[in-house]
Amino acid sequence: MSAAVKHNLKNSQKDLWVAARQNMVDGQLRTNKITNPEILQAFSTLPREIFVSEHLQSLAYTDADVPLGGGRYMMQPMIAALMLQAVATISGARVAVIGAGSGYEVAVLAAMGLHITAIDNEERLLKAVEKCLVHLALQEHVTFKKSAMLAGDIEHAPFDVVMINGAVTTVPTALLAQLTERGCVVTVLRPDATKPGIVSVVYKNGTQQSIQDSWVPYLPGFNAQPGFTF
Repeated sequence: MSAAVKHNLKNSQKDLWVAARQNMVDGQLRTNKITNPEILQAFSTLPREIFVSEHLQSLAYTDADVPLGGGRYMMQPMIAALMLQAVATISGARVAVIGAGSGYEVAVLAAMGLHITAIDNEERLLKAVEKCLVHLALQEHVTFKKSAMLAGDIEHAPFDVVMINGAVTTVPTALLAQLTERGCVVTVLRPDATKPGIVSVVYKNGTQQSIQDSWVPYLPGFNAQPGFTF
């Protein structure tokens, strides 16, 4: 295959990704009450396909959770956008992402100019996230922390927002304790595995805001039965 043909194929694939991003924004986000211009801009420009394995890149813009291995997933675009939009409404710029996962949500927050502590217990995922962020020149906005996800990050607390990147049965008190006084946790509360969860904002003061139903998978370790004390 000649260099010219390879170049044309590369450009053709690039055009397909651009179109896929725009279709995702127009068909999945704008139609589901995603109105924050910074989030729409980030979803329109960040190459979501680089955050998953090459053989799964065709799924990157579909309305589905993309497997990352080990029971981990990159959340479907609309649910991720709803959670990120909730994060964006909170005053302050210090965000902890529990379960960095694919790193896509971390990249969106970094593109919005926020400082993020990306926490994960899997070295392979943190290394992949860092590689993507370096590629996008967004790494200066992110602190990487390998830690038990249920423990959060006492060292860098308090945070204005803790975003749990997946569903939980209940919000661990250890994470609520790492919030500023007006801080909150953004996650999917799913106390019953047989039913959908709800994208929720849980404030340190005990109040709660429900946003939308979601079948997003549990973040491993966060699916204990209600009443379990962390």
